[in-house]
Amino acid sequence: MSADRNLNHLYPAFRGIVKQVLEDMNEYAAVHMPSYTWEVNEGFRTAQYQNQLYQKGRTTPGKIVTSLDGYKKISSHQSSLAVDIVPKFNGQWTWNVEVKHWNYLGHLYRKHGLRWLGETTLRDMPHGEWPRNDKKTYKLASKWQEQNGLK
Repeated sequence: MSADRNLNHLYPAFRGIVKQVLEDMNEYAAVHMPSYTWEVNEGFRTAQYQNQLYQKGRTTPGKIVTSLDGYKKISSHQSSLAVDIVPKFNGQWTWNVEVKHWNYLGHLYRKHGLRWLGETTLRDMPHGEWPRNDKKTYKLASKWQEQNGLK
């Protein structure tokens, strides 16, 4: 199983915001980061895929990448209300960009009403999500996922 980058697997209200963040970030990159584009690197995750990520550095080789196992501890990616937006340099993913560029991404997330994990203790620079205290939207997204075969 691999990363899901299909924007159609994001809850529609969230998808629209993500598209706007991407447009704004790529306008910024055109001026401040020639040869870079910003794209969704991770969007929706199934519980199974979330658990595969959780196993990294625990039961499978690699570094630990998440503390959320996908079953007892659910990731916001599983709700269709979270994305990781990452730059590409000449078509290749890279996380190695100046902090000011990540901060601009965070600014855009906040500008559009999203939560940015780059400013939390997690320092998850690419991650933006719908505010977790908006339980109504999370319930609507869950129902939408069921209707669209994502659950």
